[in-house]
Amino acid sequence: MSKKIRVKWSLELELVLLDIWHSKLNDLRKQKRNAHVYNEIAELLKSSSTYSNVNTNVDGNDIKNKICNLTQRYRSEKKGMGPSGGSRSTWVHFEKIHSILGTFPCNMKRKLITNLWCVYTKSLILKNIILQYL
Repeated sequence: MSKKIRVKWSLELELVLLDIWHSKLNDLRKQKRNAHVYNEIAELLKSSSTYSNVNTNVDGNDIKNKICNLTQRYRSEKKGMGPSGGSRSTWVHFEKIHSILGTFPCNMKRKLITNLWCVYTKSLILKNIILQYL
Protein backbone atom coordinates (compact mmCIF):
# COMPACT_ATOMS: atom_id res chain seq x y z
CA MET A 1 0.00 0.00 0.00
CA SER A 2 1.47 3.34 -1.02
CA LYS A 3 1.53 6.29 1.30
CA LYS A 4 -0.67 9.23 0.34
CA ILE A 5 1.20 12.27 -0.90
CA ARG A 6 0.74 15.41 1.19
CA VAL A 7 -1.39 18.08 -0.46
CA LYS A 8 0.49 21.29 -1.27
CA TRP A 9 -2.00 24.11 -0.94
CA SER A 10 -1.36 27.15 -3.11
CA LEU A 11 -2.90 30.51 -2.27
CA GLU A 12 -5.24 30.21 -5.27
CA LEU A 13 -6.35 26.74 -4.24
CA GLU A 14 -7.01 27.93 -0.68
CA LEU A 15 -9.12 30.82 -2.00
CA VAL A 16 -11.21 28.43 -4.11
CA LEU A 17 -11.61 26.17 -1.05
CA LEU A 18 -12.79 29.14 1.04
CA ASP A 19 -15.43 30.02 -1.56
CA ILE A 20 -16.69 26.43 -1.74
CA TRP A 21 -16.59 26.10 2.06
CA HIS A 22 -18.69 29.25 2.37
CA SER A 23 -21.26 27.89 -0.09
CA LYS A 24 -21.47 24.54 1.77
CA LEU A 25 -21.46 26.00 5.28
CA ASN A 26 -25.13 25.29 5.98
CA ASP A 27 -24.69 21.65 4.97
CA LEU A 28 -21.71 21.32 7.30
CA ARG A 29 -23.47 23.01 10.22
CA LYS A 30 -26.77 21.14 10.13
CA GLN A 31 -25.49 17.61 10.68
CA LYS A 32 -22.87 15.86 12.76
CA ARG A 33 -21.83 13.24 10.25
CA ASN A 34 -20.79 15.23 7.27
CA ALA A 35 -18.03 13.26 5.56
CA HIS A 36 -20.14 13.28 2.41
CA VAL A 37 -20.14 17.11 2.45
CA TYR A 38 -16.34 17.16 2.69
CA ASN A 39 -16.25 14.71 -0.22
CA GLU A 40 -18.55 17.01 -2.22
CA ILE A 41 -16.25 19.94 -1.48
CA ALA A 42 -13.27 17.85 -2.65
CA GLU A 43 -15.07 17.03 -5.92
CA LEU A 44 -15.99 20.67 -6.47
CA LEU A 45 -12.40 21.67 -5.78
CA LYS A 46 -11.12 19.07 -8.26
CA SER A 47 -13.45 20.37 -10.95
CA SER A 48 -12.34 23.99 -10.45
CA SER A 49 -10.00 25.47 -13.04
CA THR A 50 -7.43 26.30 -10.35
CA TYR A 51 -7.19 22.68 -9.27
CA SER A 52 -6.55 21.39 -12.81
CA ASN A 53 -2.98 22.71 -12.59
CA VAL A 54 -2.22 20.73 -9.42
CA ASN A 55 -1.06 17.10 -9.56
CA THR A 56 -2.19 16.01 -6.09
CA ASN A 57 -5.39 14.18 -5.27
CA VAL A 58 -7.53 15.84 -2.60
CA ASP A 59 -10.15 13.81 -0.73
CA GLY A 60 -12.70 14.58 1.98
CA ASN A 61 -10.20 14.00 4.80
CA ASP A 62 -7.79 16.52 3.28
CA ILE A 63 -10.60 19.06 3.07
CA LYS A 64 -11.69 18.43 6.66
CA ASN A 65 -8.12 18.78 7.93
CA LYS A 66 -7.53 21.96 5.95
CA ILE A 67 -10.77 23.53 7.19
CA CYS A 68 -9.88 22.56 10.78
CA ASN A 69 -6.41 24.09 10.38
CA LEU A 70 -7.82 27.28 8.86
CA THR A 71 -10.41 27.54 11.66
CA GLN A 72 -7.73 27.04 14.31
CA ARG A 73 -5.52 29.70 12.70
CA TYR A 74 -8.48 32.10 12.50
CA ARG A 75 -9.24 31.67 16.21
CA SER A 76 -5.57 32.10 17.08
CA GLU A 77 -5.38 35.32 15.04
CA LYS A 78 -8.62 36.59 16.58
CA LYS A 79 -7.38 35.84 20.08
CA GLY A 80 -4.14 37.69 19.33
CA MET A 81 -6.09 40.79 18.41
CA GLY A 82 -7.06 41.28 22.04
CA PRO A 83 -10.42 42.18 23.56
CA SER A 84 -10.49 45.67 22.09
CA GLY A 85 -9.75 44.42 18.57
CA GLY A 86 -6.65 46.62 18.59
CA SER A 87 -4.15 45.25 16.11
CA ARG A 88 -5.73 43.82 12.97
CA SER A 89 -4.54 40.49 11.65
CA THR A 90 -2.19 40.54 8.68
CA TRP A 91 -3.03 36.96 7.74
CA VAL A 92 -4.17 36.85 4.12
CA HIS A 93 -7.26 34.70 4.83
CA PHE A 94 -8.45 36.42 8.01
CA GLU A 95 -11.17 38.61 6.49
CA LYS A 96 -12.57 35.83 4.29
CA ILE A 97 -12.70 33.32 7.15
CA HIS A 98 -14.13 35.99 9.44
CA SER A 99 -16.98 36.40 6.94
CA ILE A 100 -17.54 32.64 7.17
CA LEU A 101 -17.08 32.02 10.91
CA GLY A 102 -17.44 35.42 12.54
CA THR A 103 -21.23 35.23 12.78
CA PHE A 104 -21.32 32.08 14.90
CA PRO A 105 -21.86 32.52 18.66
CA CYS A 106 -18.66 30.70 19.61
CA ASN A 107 -16.70 33.34 17.69
CA MET A 108 -18.65 36.30 19.08
CA LYS A 109 -17.82 36.16 22.81
CA ARG A 110 -16.76 39.79 23.00
CA LYS A 111 -19.88 40.97 21.18
CA LEU A 112 -22.08 38.83 23.44
CA ILE A 113 -20.42 40.19 26.58
CA THR A 114 -20.80 43.74 25.29
CA ASN A 115 -24.48 43.18 24.53
CA LEU A 116 -25.09 41.66 27.96
CA TRP A 117 -23.32 44.60 29.60
CA CYS A 118 -25.48 47.05 27.64
CA VAL A 119 -28.65 45.24 28.69
CA TYR A 120 -27.48 45.17 32.32
CA THR A 121 -26.56 48.86 32.27
CA LYS A 122 -29.87 49.84 30.66
CA SER A 123 -31.79 47.84 33.24
CA LEU A 124 -29.95 49.64 36.05
CA ILE A 125 -30.73 53.00 34.47
CA LEU A 126 -34.39 52.05 34.09
CA LYS A 127 -34.48 50.82 37.67
CA ASN A 128 -33.08 54.15 38.92
CA ILE A 129 -35.59 56.11 36.83
CA ILE A 130 -38.49 54.03 38.16
CA LEU A 131 -37.26 54.40 41.76
CA GLN A 132 -37.18 58.18 41.36
CA TYR A 133 -40.91 58.23 40.63
CA LEU A 134 -41.95 55.86 43.42
